[in-house]
Amino acid sequence: MTSPSLRAARLGAAVLLTLPVLLAGPTSAAEAAACDPLNHVAGDINSDGVSDVVTGVPRIDNKQGGVDVLLSNGTRSFITAVSLGLPASAPGDYFGTAVTTADLNLDGCADLVIGAPERNGTGAIYLAFGTSSGTLVNATIRDAPTGARGFGSSLVVLAPEEWNGTSWVRTHQRVVVGAPQSDVYSHPFAGAIYVFHSAAGDTALTNVAQLTQASLGVPDVPEDGEAFGTTLAGEGRTIVVGTPGESVGTAPDAGSVTLLSSTAADPSTFTGKRITQDTAGVPGYAEEYDQFGGAVALRDGHLVIAAPHRERRRHHGRRRGATRDVERRHEGLHPWPQPAPGLRRHSWLKRAQ
Repeated sequence: MTSPSLRAARLGAAVLLTLPVLLAGPTSAAEAAACDPLNHVAGDINSDGVSDVVTGVPRIDNKQGGVDVLLSNGTRSFITAVSLGLPASAPGDYFGTAVTTADLNLDGCADLVIGAPERNGTGAIYLAFGTSSGTLVNATIRDAPTGARGFGSSLVVLAPEEWNGTSWVRTHQRVVVGAPQSDVYSHPFAGAIYVFHSAAGDTALTNVAQLTQASLGVPDVPEDGEAFGTTLAGEGRTIVVGTPGESVGTAPDAGSVTLLSSTAADPSTFTGKRITQDTAGVPGYAEEYDQFGGAVALRDGHLVIAAPHRERRRHHGRRRGATRDVERRHEGLHPWPQPAPGLRRHSWLKRAQ
């Protein structure tokens, strides 16, 4: 069985970057005013109406890590904990293992949430807030809750909108953090996710709930080394949790995916459905080491699931891999075997035609 800590370490490749450092600083009144609160473009750090590109580089600089930011105007910068005005990362923190953008404070400039799953041996997430200049400001650290390990290995932010009679408004948001190395009762590395609930625009991240496979409404049960929460995706009120280390029947590391959904009336209570390659309607069948759920994506009601090690034994031990697309109602799955052997953890994911 693949160690969850090794899985986290493989999420990035070491590269040498020579980039200007994006320095943090206080938000000026002009910058704050220049962010357009009506801007709803995803990933738009400087609120110019065009998405920007953010890439984690967790293995750089002796695995201290960093984040590469490319703005739509061509400005490229490199972020570290120090450049955000926070204590320096230690070797092996893997800052940037996971990174996502969301407008947490509702000012129209996208903000960054960055995972460092080995900080202090348990993990942490960093929040940094966008401005019209592209500078990230007011950064904070949220250390792992008690008992969490690998906190920050995966991230997703959910911001469902509701119709108030005249327009769509966001009433609450959730920052969801994977901690796949967490122990659950007597099960080491069974894995957990942490859901931070808050009112829209509230960035304090104080109201947190832990979800594991032992939680009410979550299907299945925790087992050793499954690493629930290795990957995350979501939209609206649905969280997608990848558990590529889960055994299915007698097949170790066959993998599974869990969909957890809530309602507007009760946003903190989840009900779930578990999907494996043995689920009715899923082509093929679960095999050892497929790691179904090794990457997940959810967009416009389509869920895409990667099984990065599928069929490797048929190709002389090389990792061929496949993806699956499924509608949110878990119907109509379609496989996309990768065209060439040798593909590793991450591969291009295609949306159903």
